[in-house]
Amino acid sequence: MSDRQTVLPDLIDALVALGIARFAEATVTDGPVDMGNLGAYLCIGCDDPFSESARPAATSTIEWVTNNGREESGYVACAIYAWDGSGVMKTARDECLSMASVIQADLKARTVTLDGAHWRDLNFADAQYGQDRLNGAALAVLSFHINYRARI
Repeated sequence: MSDRQTVLPDLIDALVALGIARFAEATVTDGPVDMGNLGAYLCIGCDDPFSESARPAATSTIEWVTNNGREESGYVACAIYAWDGSGVMKTARDECLSMASVIQADLKARTVTLDGAHWRDLNFADAQYGQDRLNGAALAVLSFHINYRARI
């Protein structure tokens, strides 16, 4: 049995580190993003940009399974924003969805590891896509959850 109480804070840290390693040209944030410039942004642990009301940045439920451990499950809310200053929506959309594909591949390959946690599931889910134009720039937005289930 692990001494770990929860995977949630370390999972968020690991996802931020993975984003920084994978997307050198993007701004990766731990929490909400303040978009001051054009370009790509990956927000880990942020609320849903498509919702009018505040949503959780992450959730966690822990249940005892046996005397040898607990199961923790939940999600981390994330969003990708891709701005194209020339106003070409396809360019913004392609960048946004390309970043999502890299994240999906990393989750599938189980590149996120945490000491004392054994992943049962770690997947990309609940994606919502949107696009907009603002001051001549094209914006593509993908919000999604990284769902997890781990034995701790």
